[in-house]
Amino acid sequence: MIAYYFPTKVILLDDNESFLRAIRGNLKYNNFKIETYVNPNNVKDVLSNNNLSKFNDNLVKATDGILLGDRAINVNLSNIIKIHSRINAKDQVSVLVIDNDMPQIKGLDFLNKLKNKDVYRILLTGKVNDQEVIKAFNDGLINSYINKADINLADNLLIKINEGIKNYFSKSSILVQQIIASDKSRPTVLSNIHFEKFFLEIVRKKNIDEYYLIDAQGSYLMIDKLGNKYTLLILEHENSLAHLDILQENGIEEYISNKVISKKIMLYCHSSDCNVHN
Repeated sequence: MIAYYFPTKVILLDDNESFLRAIRGNLKYNNFKIETYVNPNNVKDVLSNNNLSKFNDNLVKATDGILLGDRAINVNLSNIIKIHSRINAKDQVSVLVIDNDMPQIKGLDFLNKLKNKDVYRILLTGKVNDQEVIKAFNDGLINSYINKADINLADNLLIKINEGIKNYFSKSSILVQQIIASDKSRPTVLSNIHFEKFFLEIVRKKNIDEYYLIDAQGSYLMIDKLGNKYTLLILEHENSLAHLDILQENGIEEYISNKVISKKIMLYCHSSDCNVHN
């Protein structure tokens, strides 16, 4: 499970302004902000302010608690929203789409000099089976590449961008996941594939725009596109029954409460609404 997600920026770097306008027009109705550039130096300046790694550095603190490798560390989930606002999260760049054939500098040469490795890198190339590009992919200099002559360029580029955004947040969540998983004394649903499917269903149905893990059990703060906030609260079965008692007092049907007690269905609440899930 991803520990946090928020809308980020996608940068397109190409010396062809008409190409950038066309691609931008095809990608504008998505959950990311697009910025286009023709000058590589401007992109370098933007990426120099990209500090997602600082997010993780501040999220994880040294303690006398959990041992991971040769360090005793813990994850400071209570600070997640505070840190998010401090780094101007929505100004973070998650994906860089760069043309390899620019007059100022080749895309691969630009990436070779790039210090920030957090960003997911997609290379645009005008050649089919370009061995230099394939080698760059195999060496990890680029994460993906696509031919500019592809007749479905916009659609395929959107697929790769969304893969890149998911990769960006998955990679940044690895340490948090390892720390939580290493503590066997605390139950968690974060590695449960059924919970992940259930979680993504809520994200889709509620038009969730951003979300943040708030405890090790798997509770999340969720914010929709209108700014409404929800809390998906994960409780152990015994604790959830206390919430069920309150709902029974307010008229929940008996057959529903019996199914919750027998663990045939799951009760979940967000904001002022409560629902059941099989």
